Amino acid sequence: MKIVLLDAHTANPGDVSWAPLDALGTCEIHPRTPVDETVARCAGAAAVITNKAPVTRADRKSGGEGRSVELRGRRIIIKKKENR
Repeated sequence: MKIVLLDAHTANPGDVSWAPLDALGTCEIHPRTPVDETVARCAGAAAVITNKAPVTRADRKSGGEGRSVELRGRRIIIKKKENR
């Protein structure tokens, strides 16, 4: 399973290990993601994790396979991809 973190620096500035996430699949950890690279980085991902990096409706339609995961404070919100 491919897992992509779009803005790892804001979610974890370095004080927490990503090892538990690595155990779930192949992780691509990006400290920051420019808006124009979002779709390319999310391509083929089973899960996308973002804290502050914007992911638009158009981005969700053109990338990813299953669901997105958003970090909001200490909560993790998992969203299934809508089929439209």
